[in-house]
Parts: sequence; structure tokens; C-alpha cells
Amino acid sequence: MKTKLVVFASLLFACIPVSAQSTLWDWSWVGSFTQAKGTFTTVPSPGADGLIVGVTGTWNGNQITGMLPPGSFFESDNLLVGAVVIPTSRGLAFETADSNWEHLAFNGGQIYGDVLNPGTGTTVFDSSDWTSFVAAPRAVPWQPSDGVVLVGIILAGAKQLRRKRNRTSRTHANY
Repeated sequence: MKTKLVVFASLLFACIPVSAQSTLWDWSWVGSFTQAKGTFTTVPSPGADGLIVGVTGTWNGNQITGMLPPGSFFESDNLLVGAVVIPTSRGLAFETADSNWEHLAFNGGQIYGDVLNPGTGTTVFDSSDWTSFVAAPRAVPWQPSDGVVLVGIILAGAKQLRRKRNRTSRTHANY
């Protein structure tokens, strides 16, 4: 009996997806002369809605190739925060296929976008009202493993109920 329980518990935990801890966000930003959109991958971070660990998408038609480490460009921290999710005042930074570094930050009701070409040292600046930045978590589709977990919980509960009834009926039969 205990062997069956161990096997069942092992199968139950094996069905829980590891990726359940990361969140995908669809995002877009329109500045005065900038159009950018894509997907962020975040992981939980204390005091924030997520630490951005991955990014895909485009910035003015250039493919985004990856995140820059926190602190690498304008002291970026790569965090999303707030009831309306936006970058922090330190912002987020990533690189595009044309070798530019892009930086988005929130400050005083504005979203600021900075572009640096590390090869030439040229910086271009753009800004817009904060409402022009949108980031929304993707809906998580139902996973087949969710069904396995639910069935397991129902079966375990039914078995416990059956045991309790059997004990009760044996106790009453002895009197």
C-alpha cells in the first residue's frame, strides 16, 4: 500500500511543469519616433512583478537579440513593477540586431527610451507618456498535467473517505 502511495506521489510531482515559475508578457511601446513590441520572460523577484530574464521582438523593425545584464546600460535593473506594469526608474536594457543597446525607463509620468550605439558612442533619446507602454501577462493555457493533479486529489480524497466509512462501520459493528 505504501509503495502505491509513493509511486502516486512521485507521478503527481513529476507532472507539475518547471516553467510554472516563469511568466510571459506581451509588451509594446510607441514613442515620438520609436515603435517597439515583443515578449518578456520574467521570473519572480522580491518587490517587483518580475525580473526580466529574456526578451524577443522588434525595436523600429530591428530584431531584439537579448537582454543586457542589470547595470550595464543606464544602471538598468530589468524589473517590471506597479499596478499598471511598467519598467522601474532604472529601466530595462536589451540589444538589437543592428548592435544598438536599447533602454526603457519610467520617470515622472514618462517612459524614456534611450538608444546607444556602443561602436560610435552615439546616443538617441525618445520619450512619451507612460500610457504608451503596455505589458500584459499572457494567459496560461490549461495543461494536461493540471488534470492529472486534479484527478489525483479527487482519488486521494475518495480513498480517505472510504477508509473513514470503513472504520466507522467496523466500530459500530463491534458494539
